[in-house]
Amino acid sequence: MPIVSLRRIRDFADVKYEGVITKEVAEESLDLLNVDKLGLDQNDRAYLTAIVDKYSGGPVGPRNFGSQSRRRQRNGRRYD
Repeated sequence: MPIVSLRRIRDFADVKYEGVITKEVAEESLDLLNVDKLGLDQNDRAYLTAIVDKYSGGPVGPRNFGSQSRRRQRNGRRYD
């Protein structure tokens, strides 16, 4: 889990639960962040979906994936 998510959990607990982090508090904050049980957020799921849809499941590296994203931006098409 990225450090950013851990910091957001801490911040959530500070604001809503006087800084006390329990399993329930962590789960609630992850739900608010749209992080699933596998630890994937919306960006992770979009990245994996693109690999499956555009590259038939791979293999694909960051250069190939990044160049496709930049090409779509130049052509005015959005990647979702």
